[in-house]
Amino acid sequence: MATTRSRYLYVYSYVDGVQVSWGKWELAAGTEILSTNISDGLLSIVSKHSDGIYFSTIDLSSLGETRQAHLDRYKRFTAGTYSSTTNKTTWTLPYSLATNGTEGTVVVRRADTNVDLTATRPSATTVSADGNLSAVAVDIGIAYTAEFTLSTIFKRDQRSQGQPADTSGRLTLNNITLHHDHTDGFSVKVTPKGRSAYTYQPRVGSIGGSGDFRVPVHARNEDATIEVTDTSGGAFRFSGFDWEGRYNLRSRSI
Repeated sequence: MATTRSRYLYVYSYVDGVQVSWGKWELAAGTEILSTNISDGLLSIVSKHSDGIYFSTIDLSSLGETRQAHLDRYKRFTAGTYSSTTNKTTWTLPYSLATNGTEGTVVVRRADTNVDLTATRPSATTVSADGNLSAVAVDIGIAYTAEFTLSTIFKRDQRSQGQPADTSGRLTLNNITLHHDHTDGFSVKVTPKGRSAYTYQPRVGSIGGSGDFRVPVHARNEDATIEVTDTSGGAFRFSGFDWEGRYNLRSRSI
């Protein structure tokens, strides 16, 4: 669902008719969404940018691909123009984008190795990288931040689903373990109420695949904000999380 003449696109997720989450896609400042449509798993968006009106599509059925580039205004190039004088390969963008970064940072990524190249911006419609890459397929797009905030964690009866939260006691979270799937890079920020935030990142070499990442919390469930953020432009998928904590019943008067 998109708000008319807005740059926000809202997404709602349902399981068995019950809403389980919601999200917001935020387009670049100055962008207006004029129209949206979904047909056969293809999301179509007509949007107005500073240099004109564009028709874009997102294949929602392909979001499970493990090595798909996650870049805004993404396009794959199979050929570029190489200059032996400058030893640079240049690609012409299908849109105009400010070279000073105010409209976003352009990323050039080799399609075969998924490695980002050091890019320069000769003009508003071109991007260049060192070396002869004229015959190398590259993915080019604008980097963006993907993030989600965990809902407040409550103790529930695990024997049946749909049970209300047990709020009769006090729950202190020791840690959470995130289960990620082919995720290229992310960080977790834990902000306890009244204390400084702490940011945790997986060790280099432990990302890019499926696994678990354990994060200390050490705060009451209602006093901790847990945010997961990714700026790599790669896959950003999580299948769930587990938590460990201490649950103490409040004292009762007799």
